[in-house]
Amino acid sequence: MTCGREDHYKKMQAGHFVSKAQGNGVYWDIRNIHVQCYRCNINLGSNGPEYYKYMLKTYGEDVINEIMGNAHKTIKITAPEYEDMIKDYKEKLDLIERD
Repeated sequence: MTCGREDHYKKMQAGHFVSKAQGNGVYWDIRNIHVQCYRCNINLGSNGPEYYKYMLKTYGEDVINEIMGNAHKTIKITAPEYEDMIKDYKEKLDLIERD
């Protein structure tokens, strides 16, 4: 998403616009997680300038501000909520693997 590289999803990484190290307030926000290559995600520290351009184009300033505002919040996720997320992500992964 930041450099345009395309590859099999297993060779790519889940890059976070707001680092997951800042707290779990945005850890599971799907708008904060996008496909990145290793170089952009690790070597370039998420390639912030390009990531910001992508976020602005895709979601707009309001969503960027919302994500950044939630970055240091702590949220509690219940076991049933985790189970729902697991089910949802498995379904999405199945769709990706079919392509």
